[in-house]
Amino acid sequence: MATNSSPRFVRFVSLAVAATAVALGGCGDASGTSSGNWHNVGGTGGTGADPNAATDPGTPVAPGTPGTPGTPGTPGTPAATASFTVTLDKATADTELRSLTNVNVTVTPVNGFTGSVTLVTSGLPTGVTASFMTPTVTINSAAAASTTLSFDTPSTASITSAAAAVKVTGNAGTLSAVAPIAYTVKPILTITIPNNIAGLPDNNVFGAAPIVVNAGGTPIAVEFVNADTSSTHIIHSNNVTNGFFHGDTNPGNEIASGGKDKVRMVTGTGNYTFYLHDESSAARHNGAVKIQ
Repeated sequence: MATNSSPRFVRFVSLAVAATAVALGGCGDASGTSSGNWHNVGGTGGTGADPNAATDPGTPVAPGTPGTPGTPGTPGTPAATASFTVTLDKATADTELRSLTNVNVTVTPVNGFTGSVTLVTSGLPTGVTASFMTPTVTINSAAAASTTLSFDTPSTASITSAAAAVKVTGNAGTLSAVAPIAYTVKPILTITIPNNIAGLPDNNVFGAAPIVVNAGGTPIAVEFVNADTSSTHIIHSNNVTNGFFHGDTNPGNEIASGGKDKVRMVTGTGNYTFYLHDESSAARHNGAVKIQ
């Protein structure tokens, strides 16, 4: 019995060892360098990935070319500002003492302006006053509006050696417009003999008080104008000094109706009285000029 069992045991062990060897050969080595299929007994194993190798980041992608910026739009045109202009019908005013000068003032709207414009003056020579027929004009359409400006230059106004820069200004809220006028007060005093003077009371013609002139040392030209359509007249003076001469009584030297007397150039201060020589002594119209 013992003789027959030993070979079979050896054979069984040999087969087991061979099977173990086959199984080990199919799995590859323990280092993981072989990845062969264990079912392919005795086949060639594949090459495994090296876990220690660095990861390839790949080639970087170049950034794209930026797009061309769009062309900026054209800015819109700002809305035009509504305003106005002020204009005068004359640039200069050469005035005399005891005169009234009128100037036409026009306010013209610009860019659809509407509203009220108040007019004022500035820079007037001393003694000169200004007044508007309508101090405030209203613009309610595209049409211009006008008014009359009157400059009153009394005998007491200061005589100007150079033109004064007078301004006419229009104001409407924060808006304003200016028109200049060169204003001159000349050293000329004109005295008018009124129409039908014979029928007028004495003191209502030339005035009870003297006509005062602030000459400031400037010679004053005194001139008489005959506005009496009914008669000629001759002016005489009771004081013939400093250029205020007596007057010519010779025929043909009277002041004709609508005419002017010879100019008396008065060079000094004082009172200069005068009267109508052609009237009787009982009914003469008298007057006086006071130069100071």
